[in-house]
Amino acid sequence: MHDLPPAGGASAGTDSIGRALQHPGVSHFIGDSPRRVHYLMWGDRSEQKPVLILVHGYRGHAHWWDAIAPFFTDWFRVIAVDLPGMGDSDFWPDYRGYSLAENIIAVAEHECSSPAIVAAHSFGGSRLLVACLQRPELFARAIIIDSHIQLEDDPLPPEPLVRPRRVYPDLPSGMARFRLMPQQPAGLPELMEHVARHSLRQVEGGWEWKFDPALPSVHLLISVKNKDLKSLTTPMDFIYGEHSLVVDEQRALRTVNALGAKRRPIMIPDGHHHLMLDQPVALIAALRALLA
Repeated sequence: MHDLPPAGGASAGTDSIGRALQHPGVSHFIGDSPRRVHYLMWGDRSEQKPVLILVHGYRGHAHWWDAIAPFFTDWFRVIAVDLPGMGDSDFWPDYRGYSLAENIIAVAEHECSSPAIVAAHSFGGSRLLVACLQRPELFARAIIIDSHIQLEDDPLPPEPLVRPRRVYPDLPSGMARFRLMPQQPAGLPELMEHVARHSLRQVEGGWEWKFDPALPSVHLLISVKNKDLKSLTTPMDFIYGEHSLVVDEQRALRTVNALGAKRRPIMIPDGHHHLMLDQPVALIAALRALLA
C-alpha cells in the first residue's frame, strides 16, 4: 500500500475543508431502471490506484463525503456510493436487508480490479459488514464509523419518525428544514449547507428530499449471529465520536470484540455521531493513520 503522510497538519486544516468542496467527484451509474445505483468517483480508472469506497448513513447520500474524499486522492481512486432509495440512486421497488449490501458488492465488482478498502458510516456500517461476510475476496479492509451493529441479542431500537412526503416551494425553504438525526450540535456551517443542498431534488411544484419516504430502517437492521462473525476474515477497525448518541465507549468495545478487530476502537474527541460534519479534520486524521 502507498505510504500516507502524517495525519493532521496544515494539509488537513479547516480552511482546506472548504477547498476540498471545490473538487467534486464525477457522477456514475450502474444497473438499469428501476434499480440504478449512483456513485461519485474521484480519480480516473487509468491511474491503477487502489480503491477506497465510502458509504453513507441512513437517508444520507454520497455528498456527505465531499469534504473527506479529496484528501485521499493522491493514494487512492475514491468512490462514494448512494445506497438504494437514497441520494441519486433509484427508489427500489422493495428493500431487503441484504439488498443494500449487494449494492456495495456491485460497485466493488464494477470498479475494482483488486480488493477495495471501504469506510462506512452509521447505517452503512452494517451493510458493509454483511458485504464482507458475503464476498470477503472483494474487500481488503473495512473501517466502520459510529455504526450500531445489531448483534443477535440486541433489542430493536425505535423506528425513526417518518414524515409524509413534502414539497417545498424553493430550495432555500427546504434547506432551512435540514436536520441531523439523531440530533446533535450542528457541524461546520459550510458543510451543513453543502450536505443540505445535495439532500434535495427539484420536482414538479418545488423541491423534495432525495430519500425514499418508504425506506424502512429498523426492518432493515441485520442481526449478526456470533457464528457468522467467527467466519469474518476482512480486517476491521472501528471509529466513534466521544459524544455520539449511537455508540458509547461500552458499545464500541462490545462491537470491536464481536468483530474480532485487532485494535481497540478509536474515539474522536468532542465528536458526535455525524463525524464528517462536526469533526472532519479529526476524522481525516484517523483514517489516514489507519491507512498509513
